[in-house]
Amino acid sequence: MHIQAAKRWDIGAIAALEALCLPSDPWSAEALADYAASPDSIVLLATLGDRAVGYVLGRTLAPEAELYRIATHPDHRREGIGGMLLAAFLGKCRRAGCHSVFLEVRASNGAARALYASLGFEEVGLRRGYYSAPKEDAIVMQLADKEVAPC
Repeated sequence: MHIQAAKRWDIGAIAALEALCLPSDPWSAEALADYAASPDSIVLLATLGDRAVGYVLGRTLAPEAELYRIATHPDHRREGIGGMLLAAFLGKCRRAGCHSVFLEVRASNGAARALYASLGFEEVGLRRGYYSAPKEDAIVMQLADKEVAPC
């Protein structure tokens, strides 16, 4: 498996993964391209051979960063790809001088919450009715300074 910064030509593959993995609220290819064009955006793509199998989207606004999206192709879940993508994202955050990383996760997404907790994220808040289709609360999680601070 290979993880690298997504290129302009990778946006179609990321959009296809969005539609497959997050069908209730996928970002369009146009929205993804606009997002990726921002200098503070992090867009990483995981590939196996020539097949896109996962991605992560986030933003660094030092001293903080925010994780917006992370997904793994259903055929490749539970293979550690999400953890590797998240580790690569956190490495980029460290190099950008970020000391804190935030994210929101569906309250019902136990697998994601467990992954984040295993990497040091802690639950710090609740956003009631944050998600739609279906409507659901979001748990706000934060990775504390000690885990993200640059070495």
